[in-house]
Amino acid sequence: MRSMNTLYASCARADVKAPDFPAELVGSLKPRDDFVLCRDVNGMATAVYGHSSWDFNPYRLGQRRLPVIHFDKYFATEKIAAPELMVEAKYILFCLLHYAGTGRVGKLSPSSIVKYFYVLKDAATFCFEQRSKPLVGLLSLEELFTTPAYLAAYIKTFNGVQSLVKTVPALLNQLVAVGKDRLGYRTLDPAQYSFGIRSVEKQHPIIPTEIYLGMVNLFSEKLDVLYGNRYRLHDFISMFVDPLLGYPYKQQRRNPSYRKIKSLLFSDVVAMHGLEDLFVEDFECNNRKSLCAALLSMQFFLKCVIHLYTGMRDQEVIRLRRDCLLSEEAQAAVVDNLGVERDPAVLIDLISTTTKYSGFRKEESWLAPLDVKRAVQVARLISEALNKVGGFESDEHGLLFQVPSVLFTKTKRLEVSPLVKASTRTKWLDVFRITQLDIDELACSDPKRDFHREAEFAVGCVWPLTSHQFRRSLAYYASNSGFVSLPSIKQQFKHLSIAMSRYYRNGFERLKTIFGYFDEASATFILPKNHIAFDFQMAIPIDVANEIISALLGKNGSLGGGTGSFMEKRRKEIESGRVDVVTVREETIHRVKRGELAHRPTLLGGCTKVGRCDDLLLGNFSACTSCESSIIHNDKLDNVIEDVAQEMSTYPPDSGEYQVLARDLGRLMKCKNR
Repeated sequence: MRSMNTLYASCARADVKAPDFPAELVGSLKPRDDFVLCRDVNGMATAVYGHSSWDFNPYRLGQRRLPVIHFDKYFATEKIAAPELMVEAKYILFCLLHYAGTGRVGKLSPSSIVKYFYVLKDAATFCFEQRSKPLVGLLSLEELFTTPAYLAAYIKTFNGVQSLVKTVPALLNQLVAVGKDRLGYRTLDPAQYSFGIRSVEKQHPIIPTEIYLGMVNLFSEKLDVLYGNRYRLHDFISMFVDPLLGYPYKQQRRNPSYRKIKSLLFSDVVAMHGLEDLFVEDFECNNRKSLCAALLSMQFFLKCVIHLYTGMRDQEVIRLRRDCLLSEEAQAAVVDNLGVERDPAVLIDLISTTTKYSGFRKEESWLAPLDVKRAVQVARLISEALNKVGGFESDEHGLLFQVPSVLFTKTKRLEVSPLVKASTRTKWLDVFRITQLDIDELACSDPKRDFHREAEFAVGCVWPLTSHQFRRSLAYYASNSGFVSLPSIKQQFKHLSIAMSRYYRNGFERLKTIFGYFDEASATFILPKNHIAFDFQMAIPIDVANEIISALLGKNGSLGGGTGSFMEKRRKEIESGRVDVVTVREETIHRVKRGELAHRPTLLGGCTKVGRCDDLLLGNFSACTSCESSIIHNDKLDNVIEDVAQEMSTYPPDSGEYQVLARDLGRLMKCKNR
């Protein structure tokens, strides 16, 4: 995959080319103060090397905003009154931006840069504190990271703080990778030091059976109430375009917008729309500000419903848009001899974006049952009303979870709600208390983990819910049903490999199923015909077929490879009108259902082989050039050829690496010539 040096370099001045390292640097590797590190979508610089604040949110893939890096806030105070430490910290961050390589895209994410900034701030604080010691004096970051005694003394100050225990060695590893030539000094090897006891990374627990079923039932009841009041709630929120509405009369008179005409009180507006029964418990409110908290709780609840039935990740739900619902016909409608439609068989997909394994926002689809569709419709009406109150232009593609603070604050920026349990009311969770049976189930699901010793899972405690628990629990119980296969879980959960799906369903065979009901006659669990598991079975062929059709029609360049050549012929037949694209799609779905066709992305394009591919497993991408199941895109082929040729130039001609790359390059060039 290509380096992202060009991405960061393109943020420099417009008249400068983008070589491996920005040509704007003069004399040394240190950039000039006017060097631009980040621009927003309009081309405005948000991070300039010489400025006191850096904002990397334009590069942020997640929906929630990152903190802005303020150097003057931390490096120009009594705690760190040393400008030279700020200069060092800036250059270290610059090196991390351009030279540190990690992750799927080969560069550190903006959130990692912000995380390392706070580590450097802590290290600089330690350096500054040494000025009072006559035998040491003010330390530089270079001295700290290159002197064993200083680093050992700094490590002793951690006191088990996990953010430092984990992040400081990670930072040092990145600086080792940056290298002495670029950084200016060689940092100490973190492997030679003990940074303290790191907390064991634990897999998210499944939600125990009784609690899981209780949540399913409770979610259904609360969603019925919200869904039944959705239009009245929309009209109610929309009335708050009036800046005085809902405030007491005394407060209305103090407001600059006061017009000597009294606006309705909050209780009057609630009664007008008949929402007294809605605004209770977690949704209780009696003024504009508490309405904001109530709407946040509604949005958090709706988000949990989506997690429960789809298995989507936190950020994938946060990034949902108002137009995220799409209807797909899974199979032809069943019509009787009188022409009456008996079974429409409609499949609902939920559209969002995922970045976990791609490094950029790409569109993906998730199967969405009826309750998810209803939750999205409620959230959409709330968002549209808040959009109106905030004075923003109507946008079907706007945020599904628009922040409700526009009710009492003026903002010019559309932002997503902070939908985390800590910032919302969750009294509905109080009914889910942990019992001894729940702990026994948890122990069965993960025998290597001692839940009895973890305080948050003690008997009588409220279940410590996290959004990712819904994801694992769905995979766990779906696998336990015996109906949903590993490939189906991989497809719905957007996992990189089946191994990840297997990890999510780990331990499922040790627990009884909750998918279906127990038939005493056959002594087995039986799935009702309208069960969500059947939707899973129908959804996967549709999704795979859509990927293949997208590969067929979504590329401007010609397709190569065994399957790709056949698809190229079909494309020409479609363009000429000899074949209908609907017919091709139906044929593709039929072949996928029969197990004759599959699809997985590859470095050169795609692969339609059914079953395991040993070449893909071993990373032998050049084998795709002669495989009858391959789909090769010209642009991807050119990129790989360029990358292989560039890598060859780094090895001597008589080395084994050079010979292997030469063989791969020969295959790629032969394929390109064909």
